[in-house]
Amino acid sequence: MSSLPELFAAHEADIRQLRLNLGTLLEPSKHSDLWLLRFLLSNKSIEEAQESITFTIAWFKEHQQSIDTVLAGGKCPFEDDILRFQVIGDHKKTSHGEPMFFVRVGLCNNTALMNTVAYEHVLNFMIFSRLRTVVEIERASQETQTLVKAVTVIDLQHFNPARGNDMRFFRVLGESSKLSEKMFPQFLGRSIMVNAPSPLVWAFNSILKPLLSKKTAQKTVFCPGKTSGKSIAACPYLSRYLVLENIPSFLGGNCNCKGGCIGGVPNSQTSPITGVSESGMVSINVAARSVETVEIPLVKGTQIRYEFKVSEKQQIKTSVLFRKTAENDTGEEGKSAIDVVAKRSIEEKDGIISGSFVAPEDGVFVKSFDNSYSWLRSKTVWYKIDYLEE
Repeated sequence: MSSLPELFAAHEADIRQLRLNLGTLLEPSKHSDLWLLRFLLSNKSIEEAQESITFTIAWFKEHQQSIDTVLAGGKCPFEDDILRFQVIGDHKKTSHGEPMFFVRVGLCNNTALMNTVAYEHVLNFMIFSRLRTVVEIERASQETQTLVKAVTVIDLQHFNPARGNDMRFFRVLGESSKLSEKMFPQFLGRSIMVNAPSPLVWAFNSILKPLLSKKTAQKTVFCPGKTSGKSIAACPYLSRYLVLENIPSFLGGNCNCKGGCIGGVPNSQTSPITGVSESGMVSINVAARSVETVEIPLVKGTQIRYEFKVSEKQQIKTSVLFRKTAENDTGEEGKSAIDVVAKRSIEEKDGIISGSFVAPEDGVFVKSFDNSYSWLRSKTVWYKIDYLEE
């Protein structure tokens, strides 16, 4: 990463000229020398930097109320509606102190999102939500006296073209990419796509790439992952910047956060959320001839409450167990399981199956929905898992 003192020294005259040109348009509390520096580094001339700054200030003024809410720790407009269909979020930092933003593409339902939320609201959310990361990289830059940028990691496991290949969403991505490049210069350090099958690489290069800003496209790289049979450490970009302790387990790392590392969705989940009830139960589809497993890591003494049911006129096999991990006399790990709810078939008339559980030791709470016996019909199931106060 570049040294800030060296960059400031090299661009001192240009920063001073920008302040002179923009005059009272700049506010000292909002527009620091570091903020101006990023515009200078991303534009070919002072005039181009000035045009981008003027545009950004005007855009921020137009959306001031929403921006103030987000910067004060509140939610973006329509955030809850959008995050029903997007599994995204900030998660830890690289070894260089760069904030990381993760996207679990296979669990995002882009078609449902665009059918539910207006294009403009989705676009504005993508800009507003970046403000949180912008604040973080500015803080990290000041602390380290280096030009810190963000890293985006996009996991393409379980991608389904039927729900993810939506041109309306691709256009939103393209427009937000170009707006971000203009208003948040020197923001993105690298965009790393992991677990991309060859058809998706082709789709990116032929469909999505032309919609992105040129700089964003140039910063995008592809890396192997679990789906290739290789360790995530085999990715030269991830191995250079990340440590396994900070990489979520769904990518082959060692991090398994309480409630899921990204978007409050368990790391083990492979199907996107299709709905949320008023009581907070989420629904997922279990495809024919498949099993959906939700795994929740628990430490000894943690108490949870679980609820689950199946949708109308449907039936599915289900079970709940606790898989404990203990060391044997040789120090090697051996695994055993405790049945919490024995495997059984449930249907609509059974209503909500519920209960509570206290982890007797460190282990994993495993909820399984088994639809492997159904050759043609998918099933919709609902579940909710709450942590109770100890």
